[in-house]
Amino acid sequence: MSRRVHEYEGEQVSVSYDAKRCIHAAECVHGLPAVFNPDRRPWVDPEAADADAIAGVIERCPTGALRFERLDGGPAEAAPAESVVTVATDGPLYVQGDLRIGGATGEPGGSAAEEARVEYRAALCRCGESANKPFCDNTHHECGFEDPGAVDAGRGTVVEDLEGEAGVASSGRLAGPLSVTAAPNGPLMFGGMIELRSGDEATRTLVENPALCRCGHSRDKPFCDGTHFREAAASCRASAETNSCAPHSSAEPTWSASTAESSCDSSRSSAARFNTSGDTGTIKASATSSISASLACW
Repeated sequence: MSRRVHEYEGEQVSVSYDAKRCIHAAECVHGLPAVFNPDRRPWVDPEAADADAIAGVIERCPTGALRFERLDGGPAEAAPAESVVTVATDGPLYVQGDLRIGGATGEPGGSAAEEARVEYRAALCRCGESANKPFCDNTHHECGFEDPGAVDAGRGTVVEDLEGEAGVASSGRLAGPLSVTAAPNGPLMFGGMIELRSGDEATRTLVENPALCRCGHSRDKPFCDGTHFREAAASCRASAETNSCAPHSSAEPTWSASTAESSCDSSRSSAARFNTSGDTGTIKASATSSISASLACW
C-alpha cells in the first residue's frame, strides 16, 4: 500500500497532505478554517485564501503532514534557524530544524543514505507502539502512554544562561542540518546540537548528540537508558528454556528482534510493549494507521 499523499492544486499554491503523518494537531483548521475544513470534501481549498497566508499556516503544522509548493513565484519554505525538540506531555517528540530523518538500514533494497529525507517538521513516536515508526500515528492515546514531558535542566546548558551572549541562534550552535536516525530496536539518535524543551516549554536546554527514548519505558525520559535492550534480553532469558533463544555463554543469552517480540507478548502488556515487529529503524512507506476512520478521512 502506497503512502496516502493527497495533492490540492490552486492557481497560486499547491498543497500536499500526508494522511499517515497527520495526528490532528489542528493548527491548520484553527489557522485557516476557510481553507482547511475536515467537514468538506475535498477538505483543502487552496483558492480560499492567498498563498502567503496558506504557506504561513502550513509552516505551523508540527508533524510535516502538510507541505506547500508556490506556483506564483513566492518563497518556498525555509529551514528553521534552530534545531528544536519539544517533549510533548503524554505524546510524541515534536522536532523542527533542517532535518535528515532516516532509518538504520533504509527500505529493503536501499541504503540509509538513500532513505534519509529532508524534513523541516516532524512528530516522532516515543510510546513504542506507532505503526508508522519513526513517526507518531497517535497510538499513544490508545495504549495509555503517560509522561509529563519534563526535561532535566541539569542534563545540558540552560538556554536562558546563554541569552546574554550573542544569542543561541546567531552563534550557529543550533544551525542544521541535523541527522535523526532510528536505531534498530533502539533510540532516536540525534547527530548535532539541539534545544530540548519540556512539554510546558518552561525548561529549555542545549544538548549535543542525544539518544532519546522511543520504546516508552526509559526511567530517564526523554533520554534512552537502555531499558529496551534489558527488557528484550530478560524476555530472551525467560524463553531460553523452551529453546527459542539458546544461551551462547553462561552470562548472557543471544537474542533477536523476532524472539524478543514473541516473548514480549507474554511478558509485557500490549499497551506497554515496545512494538518492534522486527523494527530495523526503517521509515516505513506503508503501515496500518491506528487513527479512526472518521479522522483519517481528512
